[in-house]
Amino acid sequence: MARDCKIEFLIQNPPDDPPARAEKLVETLIDQLIPRIAETMDINEDELVARLMVELAHVIGVTHTADSALSMMAMLSDAIVSGQQAVLNPESETGDEAGSTEYDPEDWIDQCSSVRH
Repeated sequence: MARDCKIEFLIQNPPDDPPARAEKLVETLIDQLIPRIAETMDINEDELVARLMVELAHVIGVTHTADSALSMMAMLSDAIVSGQQAVLNPESETGDEAGSTEYDPEDWIDQCSSVRH
């Protein structure tokens, strides 16, 4: 039996600055949309996130240069290590969100392939 699902989420007060708006969208996807999809579809949220990361990695492989893709992989590795350190040493946090890693998308955006962008 086919079944439709409608999932709504709200981005409150989106910033005017495009990079800040993108960051707000990412936060909303992580904090609201992914958990709601997992709950609505009755699947494990961690499995959903892992499968999404794998699918996004494939898209990056198709749409970006090797240098750009490797740069993104390095940022991903740094974010994983940062998240693990935040779990192991929560008292050492500096007030930032657990697992947050500062990076500059401009480091790899200019290397994007024109295949999709």
